[in-house]
Amino acid sequence: MVKGLLTLSGVSLYIRYSQKALEETERRMGREQMAQVYTSFGWSMGMAWISFLLEVVTGLLLLLAVRLLPQTQWLPSRAPSPVL
Repeated sequence: MVKGLLTLSGVSLYIRYSQKALEETERRMGREQMAQVYTSFGWSMGMAWISFLLEVVTGLLLLLAVRLLPQTQWLPSRAPSPVL
């Protein structure tokens, strides 16, 4: 789950800094030259959310599998004695 949160945080920072860079570029070059530039981060954020949710589901399924497994004692195995 921590990795999922880091993924979301990373994508959010990436989007925020990209937006700031676009604003700075527009300020330097002028609004007219930047009129044809279109940016969208919908896919990035969507994929980050899917990644996060899948990591949470995977973690929950692993925890569920551990609880459902029978609590058995594992005996150390011995090598069979050689046949002479």
